Amino acid sequence: MRIETYENMLNQYKKDGLSLKYTIELLQERIEYLSKFSYSVIVEGNHDEFDSLDQWMENNSWVKDKIKIVSFENLYYGKTGYDYGFGEFFMNDKILFNSLCKSIPNIYTCFPVSISKTDGYGNFIDLDPEYKQALIYKLIE
Repeated sequence: MRIETYENMLNQYKKDGLSLKYTIELLQERIEYLSKFSYSVIVEGNHDEFDSLDQWMENNSWVKDKIKIVSFENLYYGKTGYDYGFGEFFMNDKILFNSLCKSIPNIYTCFPVSISKTDGYGNFIDLDPEYKQALIYKLIE
């Protein structure tokens, strides 16, 4: 799972020959959210990693409480590969935004054969046991 730019997200959809036609509504919704929210972060990852990010939000009481208090929205733009795609999170709270951006690159998922994260479609990075900032989550069944 990694943070990505809007331009790189669009380029990935184009490169893979995927039509953005079905996401036009989402892109219009994005414009609306950008007018309401001060901060947004685009995330690229596989669906299990998005589940791990949800677990991070649910298990972190400060984040969970903050989301209840502040405005927070997200969009999923669709797949670019098998169980892989882009999502975007919108918020007005700078501290929550910074916490999310700091945590995303550190989220690892316990897959059946490894503890890893993706860095682009099909590119898995195994957890270095010495890496102390890792946030590790089990797959949701």
